[in-house]
Amino acid sequence: MGSGDEPMCNWTPWCTQNVLLVAALTPQSDETRRMVCRQAVLSLDYFLKDYGDDGCCDEGAKYYGHAALCLFAAMEILNGMTGGHFAPLYKTEKIRNMADYIRQVHVAGDYCINFADCPPIINPPGALVYLFGKRTENPALSAFAAEGARRRGLYEPSENLSLYTRLTELFSTAEIEGCQAKPEAPEDRYFPSVGMLIARDNRFCLAVKTGDNDDNHNHNDTGSVTLYADGKPFLIDAGVGSYTRDTFSPRRYTIWTMQSAYHNLPTFAGIMQAHGADYRARDIHYSIGGRETSISMDIAGAYPKEAGVLRYRRDVRMKKGIGIRITDDYEGKHPAELSLLLCCRPVIFGHSVQVPGRGQIIIQGADAILSENIPITDPILLKAWPDVLFRLLITFSNKLEMAITPSE
Repeated sequence: MGSGDEPMCNWTPWCTQNVLLVAALTPQSDETRRMVCRQAVLSLDYFLKDYGDDGCCDEGAKYYGHAALCLFAAMEILNGMTGGHFAPLYKTEKIRNMADYIRQVHVAGDYCINFADCPPIINPPGALVYLFGKRTENPALSAFAAEGARRRGLYEPSENLSLYTRLTELFSTAEIEGCQAKPEAPEDRYFPSVGMLIARDNRFCLAVKTGDNDDNHNHNDTGSVTLYADGKPFLIDAGVGSYTRDTFSPRRYTIWTMQSAYHNLPTFAGIMQAHGADYRARDIHYSIGGRETSISMDIAGAYPKEAGVLRYRRDVRMKKGIGIRITDDYEGKHPAELSLLLCCRPVIFGHSVQVPGRGQIIIQGADAILSENIPITDPILLKAWPDVLFRLLITFSNKLEMAITPSE
């Protein structure tokens, strides 16, 4: 496939897949089919050029179904129309990584690492993921898909109710049912195209988002941390509520779920992060190891000048089998107020915060620790969260250290 200059969104493969189906299944001349195939390949080229070789979807795991999986469907249709002409592309690094992305961001059950306009609970079509694993020679991905399909019910329709997807599921059910391979946890990984680190041990799954505030379906979340304990959400990203006229308008960042103050990030005299490619993390360093995985960055550049942030160094470390340590080192004009978003009611004892069923946070350097309730009424958010979320507000002046350990 070649390249193009126009940016394409993650819906492009979905549209291309449907056009190809019409061309393949309705009476058309050979010349018309050739023309449709050429245009489809061009559209997919334009789409692929905006993906990093690491395969990370910058709209989050929810859009894997519209992006990577529809790309796979389009490639399968093209192969059917051309006698397998496009099959060698399944061996390329980018396509293989795009396929495996959903396994990389999976936490437990239907929970995934989420950011941007992505909920924490997803349900990708198991059959397409299973077959994508086969085509890219990734048995770990196929085993992951088979396990997920069995968990949800092999004969239950997936969220994607297209006829193509449903027929693929029906014809693949027997093979998926017979898959005996056990899923395996992915290794720690950093995705440079989006700036996301994911680390795991036997209790925690940690994600740290660097990058900038110019993703597709962007939230202002540069430097935010998401954490799961024993497969359950601990430090959360609320995701996105119901789409309204404000969601894709100049008023987008008046919506609380889009704002940095409602991610696990600091605010300065009420001033939050700004959106755009210029608002980004800098001086990023990460290390992946068997005993410890870490990442550090300066997120001062994610804030507008009026926030008065001269330096904000965030260092996040997972010590395998021990816990998580987050160190925020700050220099600026205003005191910092760090937000931590939780789905369980926190219990504050001095500088210790107990989060029932998840773990505890020991905080050093805080001037004050408060908690507030966030009532949830939006029907989309209520699919993932209880009717109240909780926000810790931690005020500090220079340096804050948080040690997070799981429940005993």
